[in-house]
Amino acid sequence: MKIKYFLSGRFFADLTHFRRFVDIWPNDYPFPEIVSDLKEIKNNDIVFTFGYLGCSVDLILKHDPGKVFIFDNSIFKSYGQKNFRLLNGNLNTIVKKKKIKNTYLFDFYKSQITKLIDSLQTTKEDKSDKNIEFDLPNTKFDLQLPWSVPLKNIIRAKDRSYINFFEENKLVFIENKLINLPKKNNINFLSNSNIPIFREFKNNIKRKYDIDKYIVRCGKMIAPTSTLSIRGILLKKDIYISKYNPLSRFIIENPNYIEYSKQKLINLLSRYLCETSYDIRDLYEYLEY
Repeated sequence: MKIKYFLSGRFFADLTHFRRFVDIWPNDYPFPEIVSDLKEIKNNDIVFTFGYLGCSVDLILKHDPGKVFIFDNSIFKSYGQKNFRLLNGNLNTIVKKKKIKNTYLFDFYKSQITKLIDSLQTTKEDKSDKNIEFDLPNTKFDLQLPWSVPLKNIIRAKDRSYINFFEENKLVFIENKLINLPKKNNINFLSNSNIPIFREFKNNIKRKYDIDKYIVRCGKMIAPTSTLSIRGILLKKDIYISKYNPLSRFIIENPNYIEYSKQKLINLLSRYLCETSYDIRDLYEYLEY
């Protein structure tokens, strides 16, 4: 068994992500072998990759999902420590095995979540725009933050029935007029080699209000994969998310989060983000390598 780092075949993305990990890699840990062809990977190899595009998709679909580790960006970027989220080959967010001891990271997330919840409250109380009551009547519409297209394509290949299940139950969940709000510059179409070929830049112009105004004023939220669902949790919205959303486990473990006090919600979310946030040492400790 070897540990390898698999390149996605997207030159600039690979350069950016590879440089990032070179910069944060501890000197006392051997750097993985770099490979760019699936033929260079043996059945029992542990393989790291970044994201869900290019050749990384072939790795996710073909290699043992328990031996694939996908790096993704943290929900809050940490400048003091270089942390990332970690998923396995089934696109499940990986939670640390051991109790969290990193008080710095907990304090960082607690600070970021507190700032976010205060910002959302300010947005909620802002009455300066006279047209917003007409355009976004308070709690009279439901908001959908649609699937990530790269993720949805992989899920469809691995577990098509789940997509159908999710979409059918979504129809039962919706109560009001539905506003579909893709993120800015979202990927709309991929090539056969899983390279983005079309991004919906018109969303940048079409969107009339900042996304937080939609979130604070909606009745319910649908967010199959979007990490913006954390805003809905902090606002104690009724949220429908998929099992592939990185916050799904938090909602499963805290089904009554709507009833929590502000401080309890902040503390539990901070702890959860710590449990799903990794640095290189955390990763190797998880692998027991």
